[in-house]
This record gives sequence, C-alpha cells and structure tokens, in this order.
Amino acid sequence: MEKCTFKLLMVALILCLPLLEIVAQPIPISTVEDLRGIGIDADKPMTGSYELMNDIDLSGVNDWTPIGMNTGHTFAASSAGGLTNFGGTFDGKGYAIKNLTYAYDGAYVGGINTTDNLTGGIFGRIAGTVKNLELRNLTITGNCAGALAASLAIATIEQVSVIGCIITGGSEVGGITGRTNNNPQTISNCYVDQATKITGAAKIGGFVGNIYQTGNITFKNCYAAATMESTFEATISGLLGASNGGSVILDSVFVMTQASNNMATGIIMEPFAPDGKILLFSGEDILSADYYACSEYFPSDLYPELYPIEDTDTSHVKSLAELQTEATYTNIGWDFDEIWQIEEGKFPIFKWQKYPGQNAIETTKAEQLWNVTGLNNCIKVTISEPLFLSVYDITGKTLFAAQVNNQVSIPANKGIYILKFRNAGKETIQKLIVK
Repeated sequence: MEKCTFKLLMVALILCLPLLEIVAQPIPISTVEDLRGIGIDADKPMTGSYELMNDIDLSGVNDWTPIGMNTGHTFAASSAGGLTNFGGTFDGKGYAIKNLTYAYDGAYVGGINTTDNLTGGIFGRIAGTVKNLELRNLTITGNCAGALAASLAIATIEQVSVIGCIITGGSEVGGITGRTNNNPQTISNCYVDQATKITGAAKIGGFVGNIYQTGNITFKNCYAAATMESTFEATISGLLGASNGGSVILDSVFVMTQASNNMATGIIMEPFAPDGKILLFSGEDILSADYYACSEYFPSDLYPELYPIEDTDTSHVKSLAELQTEATYTNIGWDFDEIWQIEEGKFPIFKWQKYPGQNAIETTKAEQLWNVTGLNNCIKVTISEPLFLSVYDITGKTLFAAQVNNQVSIPANKGIYILKFRNAGKETIQKLIVK
C-alpha cells in the first residue's frame, strides 16, 4: 500500500512539473506596448514577475501614464476596491528605459499632495521589487515626481541607476521617487549620476523627496551626485529632502550633490551631524549612519558640522579624487567582483554598464593580448598568448571558464556579459554586449 501511494505521489509530482515551470516563468517586456500593458492587460497583473528583454525607448510617447495610475492620476482601483500598487518583481536585466518626456500639471492643493495630482515616473506606486534597471534621459515634470515612481510603499529597489534625467516639480521631488509611504524601504546598490538635475519648490532629495508617513529607509552602497536646485525656500538634501517622521540608515553611502541655493539648510533637515546622524525636524530617533561626503562640495566653512573642532577624525569626508578611486569603496565593503566597476577619475557604475565613449560591441586595445566580439548570439575571443578566460552573465552565472590558447567561440543569448582574463597573475575585466 505504501509503495502504491509513493508511486502515485511521484506521478502527480511529475505531471505538475510543467505547470510549475509555467507559473514561475517571468513575463517578458520587449516593447513599449508590453510596458504600458502592465496592470492593464489581463495577462500582465500588477503582482506579476517581469523581465526586460532589451532597452525600451519612450521617445515620441506623448500620452504616458505611470504603471498603476489611471489617466486622472489617481491610483487605479484594484479588483478588491483598494489602491493599486505594483506588488510584483520587475527585473531590468541591465537594460534601460529611456527618453521619456512626461509632465502632469495637476493642481497642487494647500502644499499637500493629494491622490489626484501625483506625477510619478515609470511607475505610480511600488510595493514590490525593482532591480537591475537603468533609467536614462527621462524628463519628468509635476508634483510628487521621481524617475522611477511617485511613491514607494514597502519596496525593495536594487541596482537602479538614474542617468542624465531632468526631474522638476513643486513638492516631493526625488531622483528615484517623490515620496515613501509606510516601511521599511530598502534602496541598495543604486546611484543618481552627476548629469541628472533635480529641481523643486519643497522637499527635494537626491534619492527621495519626502518620507510621507512615519517609516524608515535604508540606503546601502548608494551615491548621489546630481545637481539640485530650489525654486523657493525649500529643504534640499543629497539623499532625503524631508520627513513627516521616520528614521534613516546610511550604510556605505556618499553624497556629492551640487546645489545652486539652500543646500540642506532649511528648518526641516540638516545634512549631517558630527556623530554621523541625519537630523530631522520630527524628533524621531534617527539611526546611526555610515557615509562619506565630498570635501569639495561640502567645504568646512559652510558645513562645519562635518569638521568637528574637538574630533579630528574626518574619515567620513573624502576628496573628489578619493571618491573616484576604487579603494575608497572596497574599504567599506563595496563589491567590485560582481556589482560595481570603476575607472580611475570617474564614479562607480554597475558591471553591465559602459562609460560614455566605450564601445560595448567590440573592444580591442593594443596592450591587450586579446580581441573580443559579441555578434550573432556568440562571444568570439581571439588571443595572442595563452590565458585563463571566465565569462559571466549579469546575474553572476558562469557561462565559460577555461584556459584558452588561440581562439574560442561561446554561444550566448543577446545580453550583457562580463569577461575576466587572467594572465601572469594579473586579472582584467571587460564587459560586452552580445547583439
């Protein structure tokens, strides 16, 4: 009897395996229509798991509505009658959503953002996970605005970069999001680059404009380098503009935002305290912070709190040159094997990205012993001396690891890959896009 029961269970499990595989399969997003269909199309639920298959170019899209909002800019009602959050997972796979010009001019009532005038960005409100995504050349205008979303509600944001974006609004304006609701929020391995400009009248942050409700945010392995500007007597800060009551943890963070006026000098928020804490007007407990600030952007005469007279330890203040050196980050635990890369004299970027001017399709250097191409679903490597080659996809999965003596062709789907060459004890890393 027991053997019969066991056999029946095994048969049932085998029959269910294909169904389990179908359920677990992420939904691919490869066109503008696919992206716009999330939360609208029957086969694209707000709780779904999604993967970006390529860059999505939104240039020419003049009627964008953030995912999860309706055309009136309220959060669209779910089938249960509540507000709709994006509660799934959106994996950008290292690709970019780019070139969107989007504005919403809803009335700004009494200095408070109501649910009928939230601008958003790519999303309305996120209560799930967004990761491995680049947001490039987005122009967002309105209230409660951010490149990624209007609001985060118990969200996890990981390895998201904001590059060359222009975000302009009234109140609650941030590089990533305009506001956060509830807690906890985790923003890790993210950055807002120096080509991004953030402008608002109140509550302006390099990452988050405002903690809208009491809650907490953890920033880990992040940096903000945007240019920021206030059009009024506003509070501005490199990471968080203001809070209605909440706590912040800064774990391996640096700030070098520029501001034309009122840089974090308003009554609501001051940038730093000598003990490494952020000071918020609410009086809530603020958790200890681990951060760097750039000495050229925060000079001692304007920000004496960073240079305490009795405490000569200014290890949390780094020069611009130090902030463009890998050792600064490895000393506080940043991962340059799997997540980050840096060129001397520049700021860190993710492994899958390329610095301006780099050719990611084919790279040949005279001093190198190899030539690499990534075309027709194949990585082709030709070398002049034997060396050890390792090839990884952007998730860290190993595709190839072996000694190469002359030439090798490695089948690879379209995407971004990391190649490591080791010769005579020296290791060199190169990234490649397979077309």
